[in-house]
Parts: sequence; C-alpha cells; structure tokens
Amino acid sequence: MGDSRKVKKKDVFIAIKGTLVDGHNYIDKAVALGATAIVCEVLPKEFLAGVCYVQVANSNEALAHMAANY
Repeated sequence: MGDSRKVKKKDVFIAIKGTLVDGHNYIDKAVALGATAIVCEVLPKEFLAGVCYVQVANSNEALAHMAANY
C-alpha cells in the first residue's frame, strides 16, 4: 500500500518518493492507522514496537518484486 490515507490494520506501507510527494513523510500516519510493516529507503528516526521496518535501496523496485511475488 502506498497511500497512507487507505492504510488499515496489519497493512504494509511502502514509502515511495514521488515527484511532488515523498511517502516517507507519511510513515507515522500509516503506523498510526495500523500499518505493521514499513518498506522505505530512509529509516525513520524513531522505531515503534510492533512495527517491522525494512530499508531498501529503491522502494519502487521493492514494490515491483513484492507485487510479482504476490
């Protein structure tokens, strides 16, 4: 999931840097809405218990691999 407004409990949130918006700015919102896994290029300064953070070199590429394996 890449839209923090649509995150539900136990979702994975993928923070993608776009041309106008950086998904990394919405990691906290996604976690507050129930995301339990965050895929991101830059890790947040603080980690919350119960949330798995996965740092990747390229969020778009990670999303492509995840989608292909789904």
